[in-house]
Amino acid sequence: MKIPAHYINTVKVYSIKRIYLSLIFMLLSSTIQIKAEVFDIFKEPCLFVYLTDGGVDAYPLNTIEGKYYTDGDSTYIKLLSGNVVRYHTDEYLYIDTEIPILPYMTSYKFNNKYNPNLNKDVGATITDGNINVRLNAIGKSLTASFQLSDDDAIAYIRNDLQTSKESRNRFDRTIRYTITYPNYNVVSGTEKKPFGRIYSVETEWLTDNSKVARMDINIENGHSVVSKNYYLNADVSITSHGVYDDFRQAVQIKGRGNNSWNYKKKSYRLKFAQKEKPFGLTKGKSWVLLANPQDCSLMVNAVAMKIGQLCEAKYTNHIIPVELYINGEYQGSYIFTEHVGLSNNSVDVDEEIGYMLELDSYYDEDFKFRSAYSDLPVNIKEPDLLENEKSTVSSSLLESMLNDNCLNTIPSQKFPNSSPIGTIISNYNAKNEKFNVIKEQFNRLDSVVCCNGDLSKVLDLDAAARYFLVIDLTLNSEILHPKSTFLWKADISSKDSKFIFGPIWDFDYAFGYSDKTYFINASRNTFPLNDNIPGGRFFKALRKNREFQRHYYKVWCEFVEKDCIKEVMEYMQDYYEFVKDSYSNNAEKWGDNTDYGNHIPVMQEWIKGRHDYIVKNLTEYDITDLINNPQEKIGDDRENYTFRQDTDIIYTVYGERVTNTENLRQGIYIINGKKVFIKKY
Repeated sequence: MKIPAHYINTVKVYSIKRIYLSLIFMLLSSTIQIKAEVFDIFKEPCLFVYLTDGGVDAYPLNTIEGKYYTDGDSTYIKLLSGNVVRYHTDEYLYIDTEIPILPYMTSYKFNNKYNPNLNKDVGATITDGNINVRLNAIGKSLTASFQLSDDDAIAYIRNDLQTSKESRNRFDRTIRYTITYPNYNVVSGTEKKPFGRIYSVETEWLTDNSKVARMDINIENGHSVVSKNYYLNADVSITSHGVYDDFRQAVQIKGRGNNSWNYKKKSYRLKFAQKEKPFGLTKGKSWVLLANPQDCSLMVNAVAMKIGQLCEAKYTNHIIPVELYINGEYQGSYIFTEHVGLSNNSVDVDEEIGYMLELDSYYDEDFKFRSAYSDLPVNIKEPDLLENEKSTVSSSLLESMLNDNCLNTIPSQKFPNSSPIGTIISNYNAKNEKFNVIKEQFNRLDSVVCCNGDLSKVLDLDAAARYFLVIDLTLNSEILHPKSTFLWKADISSKDSKFIFGPIWDFDYAFGYSDKTYFINASRNTFPLNDNIPGGRFFKALRKNREFQRHYYKVWCEFVEKDCIKEVMEYMQDYYEFVKDSYSNNAEKWGDNTDYGNHIPVMQEWIKGRHDYIVKNLTEYDITDLINNPQEKIGDDRENYTFRQDTDIIYTVYGERVTNTENLRQGIYIINGKKVFIKKY
């Protein structure tokens, strides 16, 4: 018999222990039961049964009766509860009171790669089983990265198996890890729970005892922002009250928005001369200050971005609440976030070979077209094909040239080739070649969607599914127009480059918005589409495509499996607790006397109802081939996996506990904390 490696220093000859054990059992008399969240093996003396399968059963001495007996084939342990535990001689190596050698934790951190709400990695020092961490995030659910002393070691929180860089927990209180080996369990009555080394994580949240950052923008000569078309020179300073690093830099500011620009409380676009990283975010030149003037909660965009992060939608923006002052005058509670575009801090794609489109009925970009099959209003968002010309020619002349259709013709007699303007027109026509390629590529996508072709060759279906999960869960009606609907391609010249939907943006008309009221009618279809609605034909056809539906089902299974909706609801409360003083200031500034906090439970109820409605109405698909790196696969017949009725903890992806395994349907299940795909029997 091969003895597990971690037994080597503890194996004893069983016969030497028999008399010793009998003496120990005679001393046992207490009736105290184990009720703690974790069991500290170093504080509670135990009797350890070393099993032949590599496990160890621990019996607290105060739970067993001082009697021990064997009949040759088996050993019996009598509990004070009256139960008797039997071990056949083939099941165990020996019994002892010496604590087994246990693994330990070697490192612990929170990596921002797995926690988008963190602006940087946060490490921790492990001292005598204590882990202390200071965090500046909004939202207290995090994914920890940790290392253990050897490959066989495992970690638990309570009875839940933990996987580094995957398991997500809420750190709003002390979190205790148990570091142990598989099947190292303490036995109390009929219950088992893991035992091992205990590590306590104490988290200090900087957002608990601080204020929202103050952002001061002082415009040159005291000017006001009155236009969306030109920038004003300014200086910006950020006072973060210890939550983030303070920041000061020269900046340019202009107005932004379409319909939102008509509100008294304005949104703004900021642009730095060089790439900067305010609030520790990824470096970038362009940023946005969102006013959320029609939002009764001031946080629908923040919550939408949180959903995007949780479902791993591509390049989802970060959200930082700020108190904005312009020229010393208070403007209200704002959101600071990235400007959507091809840039280092948004979609990190080289704009020399990549491009971004916006489906938007405002139809206001210089280069634009209506798609051939579905008549979608397609705007070339980036790159700006006229950027160089805009720096040398007046805007009025540019407009005149565009109106004269110079983009599609050789230089006309009005602008001779020998003239400076003629040279510019020649450059236009050269760039028009790129425009025509982009137009051709999108029209191909349009035709494949509308004719139910092979979408996998032209569209990233996984990214599209994640994008529309956010659209559906938030009930974002902007896509019906369509407006603010972005998609991009990384390489215009590559046959393998596919269109990718995203980033998600603009949720002012989401969350059941109707007639200036939010959170209405969570149980309705996002797409009551018909061919008379702009984009109706396109999106209706896309949603009906079977391959899209399979990917959509898969990402929803993931979302439900991770119980993301719970984190979304917790985030709403965490966010409000941090910004509530700022919200009070905003209400006073704009005279709406709104108690924004009253909307939080309404918003939570709405999003939970919306989630449940969608999950209930999901169409199931076989997604075997779409599951990425499943931790365990079960074969065609059930002999490949033996369900352990007494110990297996099984849930559906909808969070329902499975107690009867007799006729399980094909699909994804969570078995003992692992994602398992079960084929039909």
